Amino acid sequence: MGCCTDNDLSHDSAREACSQAIRDAIKTALKDDVFGVLVDALPTLGKSRTVATIGDDISHFSAKEEVDITVLTHRKETRNQMEEWAEQAGLDSHQLPVFDDDCPTAEGAFGEDWEERICDLRDRGISPGRLHADPTYDLPCSDSQTCPYMDGWEECRKHQILVGHPTHAYVPEVIRDRIVVFDEDPGEAFRTDFSANDIHRIVSEYLSNTDEITWETGEGEKPVESVDQLKSFRTFGPKEQIEETLETLRSAELFGDPTLVGRVGGHGLARAVTLSMLETERQEMGNGAERIELPDDAVAVYDSVDGWLYIRRPPDLSSAAAIVGLDGTPIVRIWEGRLGCPSDQHLRHERVLCDDCRNRYLRDVLGYRVCQTTTHVKPYGSGTNIHSEKDLALIEAVYRETGQEPAVITTQAAEQVLSEEWTHVQKSAHYGNIKGTNRFEGDAIRIGIVIGSQHPGDHEIKRLAALNGDTLDLPEKRRNRGKNLTYGVDSRSDEAEDPYLAHFREHQVVQAIFRFGRRDGATVFVHTGVVPDWILTEGPLDSENEVFRRARSAGEREVLDALEQGDSLTAKEVVESVDIAKRTVYDRLEDLRKDGLVEQLDEDRPSRWRLADTEPDQGHVIDDRWYVNLPVKRVSSAD
Repeated sequence: MGCCTDNDLSHDSAREACSQAIRDAIKTALKDDVFGVLVDALPTLGKSRTVATIGDDISHFSAKEEVDITVLTHRKETRNQMEEWAEQAGLDSHQLPVFDDDCPTAEGAFGEDWEERICDLRDRGISPGRLHADPTYDLPCSDSQTCPYMDGWEECRKHQILVGHPTHAYVPEVIRDRIVVFDEDPGEAFRTDFSANDIHRIVSEYLSNTDEITWETGEGEKPVESVDQLKSFRTFGPKEQIEETLETLRSAELFGDPTLVGRVGGHGLARAVTLSMLETERQEMGNGAERIELPDDAVAVYDSVDGWLYIRRPPDLSSAAAIVGLDGTPIVRIWEGRLGCPSDQHLRHERVLCDDCRNRYLRDVLGYRVCQTTTHVKPYGSGTNIHSEKDLALIEAVYRETGQEPAVITTQAAEQVLSEEWTHVQKSAHYGNIKGTNRFEGDAIRIGIVIGSQHPGDHEIKRLAALNGDTLDLPEKRRNRGKNLTYGVDSRSDEAEDPYLAHFREHQVVQAIFRFGRRDGATVFVHTGVVPDWILTEGPLDSENEVFRRARSAGEREVLDALEQGDSLTAKEVVESVDIAKRTVYDRLEDLRKDGLVEQLDEDRPSRWRLADTEPDQGHVIDDRWYVNLPVKRVSSAD
């Protein structure tokens, strides 16, 4: 019996457990005093289908006569699939319009000049809705007809189920009195980044067109005109004057002010950037990061190491009837930060299937075989330490062993390097572009390889932690790396150890494993050591040398040929039989002993050497350079 299900663990019982967990989450979020509920359910358990077809049941969840639902997810393919599922279930659904996809002007229908102009205005902080509604912008898509983008928004008022992108949560009517479901982590949808150059340009432009910030000195009032002067004003200016200036900025429109964008080089977030640089209430997060709380539950982090500023402005979800998150590999604190969960509230974490049931579901129900081929972390994010020889040898060995062209998931940098040389690869993808995708599912791809692990660098992890109010203990360069890497953040009871590292590294590997086969199962070779413990891999491995050995060198072959001539030989006798140096003979004998090809007999002095009684299986010989001995033999797509 499954410990997390009412009957034996199966496709149906696991999916029913997930479906029930989502229903319970909605009930809890509607009734209990919580910010929302986060359902932690593995990929393949049907989270997206459940929320797309749950409409008929919603009336049973609330005392209200009718509660509509909004589902927000990143991937266009997922949104299309949700609409299809809802239609098949006979439900009334509508996909919210996306500016880049549904506005003819943004798509270039009226020429590149208009396309560049409207996209530039959007990127500088003017919302697409305002661009269409304000006659100042005089968009050609609205001259003699209604823009399809705006038509899509008119339609949204008529439908029970709305499907959109996480940024649609900024639109009040998408949220108000609705059950709001975020299908997968919203990521950085609510974050805007500014480089040091951006900050100097935006702040200087803003200051040059306002008299809001002046500095009373002994020589009279002087305008503050640059970022450096702004920082000096913050440090040395009169406290009363600084506070008055801060109050003026805090009470003004910080996000998307069209009057600011109308200026040459202006930006709709110019006041927010200026306030972030001037604000005196700054929390030192260590490692050069400063955290600044802004109005409207926004937060900024300024990184003095590289001069970048990060502003995260979560949508106002207070009018929602309920908030539910769905994720296969969640970190609760990251979700809470990105959704703007108040400090006195929390997301309730509900997990579908315990670790033991998850492993049995993966192995026995879905039919996955996970074969680990290295114990090393292999951080391939930067592209500087890619061991392409071994990686390409692995791909070739998997193809020979299985008779099937595998699909490959790796980092973007490694994909670019390896794809120039690999053969027999059916499809490929990279971390950061796979979550929620079903492009590798089905019978066509039953063999997969995950190569290397993702790591965005210490600075990106530092920034995410600082936005959430957590301080990291950054490891010294060349120390505490690999599997010993830690950032010193205490995990909660419901979190993975070292949560920020797990979010960027281990959880990405899990997502990659689940991309192959999906409901049909797959054999996945994982060429990184950062596989969570609950995924029981075949092996087990003590060393990468169990999988990869260099093919025998010319010197090694000479030594083996010499030993084949008799029962046993001393090292001196081997030296006399070959054309290589004495020292080299000793080195080659030791290499061959480690590889299990020869034995050293200790009963005699000088010790004698002979061929091993049983020659180890060397596996596949790739390009006369590598022996690749996969940890599971006789794998085929039919297994």
